[in-house]
Amino acid sequence: MSKSHITGSLGSVKVELLQKGPKCYCDLRAKSTIAFTDENFGRRFWGCVKFKDGGHCNYFAWRDPKMCSYGRRVIRQLRAMHAQSLGEQSAWESN
Repeated sequence: MSKSHITGSLGSVKVELLQKGPKCYCDLRAKSTIAFTDENFGRRFWGCVKFKDGGHCNYFAWRDPKMCSYGRRVIRQLRAMHAQSLGEQSAWESN
């Protein structure tokens, strides 16, 4: 079950998602994380909360369905355009 709300302080929008994830093999609530690989950029997955501590159980499950090839291509193009605009901005600011 997810819940979202919007706050109006200083015109900012805050969206909070509250969702209970599955339990991992350690019998703990899995953590939702976002992938940043080229193939799965922005795709959410569940993983063991102990992953960064090194004592994890290797639990892994995709939270989002796989994106179609067109969607992946659009994401790659947007990332390239964003990186280019950041480079142009840096060059402009250094002058």
